[in-house]
Amino acid sequence: MYVVAGVTGKVGSAAAAALLERGKKLRVLVRDEARGRRWAERGAEVAVGSLDDWEFLTGALRGASGALLMVPSPDHIDLKDVCRCQMAMVDALAAGIAAARVKNVVFISSIGGQLPDGNGPARSHHYAESRIAESGAVTTFVRAAYFMENWLFSLQPVLQNGLLPSYLDESRAIPMVSAVDVGETAVDALLDPPRATRVIELSGPREYRPSDVALELGRVLGRPVQLVTVPPSGAAGALAAAGYQPQVAGLFAELYAGLNSGRIGWQGGAAHALRGQVHLEQVLAAVTRPLA
Repeated sequence: MYVVAGVTGKVGSAAAAALLERGKKLRVLVRDEARGRRWAERGAEVAVGSLDDWEFLTGALRGASGALLMVPSPDHIDLKDVCRCQMAMVDALAAGIAAARVKNVVFISSIGGQLPDGNGPARSHHYAESRIAESGAVTTFVRAAYFMENWLFSLQPVLQNGLLPSYLDESRAIPMVSAVDVGETAVDALLDPPRATRVIELSGPREYRPSDVALELGRVLGRPVQLVTVPPSGAAGALAAAGYQPQVAGLFAELYAGLNSGRIGWQGGAAHALRGQVHLEQVLAAVTRPLA
């Protein structure tokens, strides 16, 4: 039996579906029963509780052949001190893994997870890599590139006036990856665990510039899409004005600045570099065609 967290998100749901398709017994972790109903209908066990409750996690993880774990993205946490909340979840996860004696863990980390600071939302992933490594489980840390699906949050101005806002440097092509590839890679690692803890640095088939995104959106929608580059210095204010909490807006502004400067990138070395199969065109086409 395998345990999967984050099944209400793209990565967790892709991984959970892949496990069921492969005939594996599944237990999903959700915050309330309603969120787990569709998984129960598909034959999965549902454990209802909070990721910051180590006692709940201990019970939910006990007896598992492996666990795929993650912490919610900062923009999914409705608290002012997002970083402290994420780190509390990491502490609970590490304690639950150790208490349940789980020997096989996959944790979804992020590009830049090797950095202690200056890496935006990956700050909590750096902390998680350290804490979970101490839990006694053989762990695969999947450091995912910038999600292709992030561009879908900019669809409203694209559809309204043909403008694609971007905080990324147009002169720099960066690694991007689909959530589907992250989920598939996580499942492969879960079902074929390594002998020792490892890091996988996962990107898509190739790197992309923001202009590549604008060009592809224009092709999918059948009308021109103009890229509008916003300096990273203005990202925090723009994101806060769009409704993001100030701390969350600051973290994402730090992410964009780090990607633009090259500070946030792959560690290389002993980390395993992998490329997924899903192209940016597939991600954008699958969602924008029904909206066009």
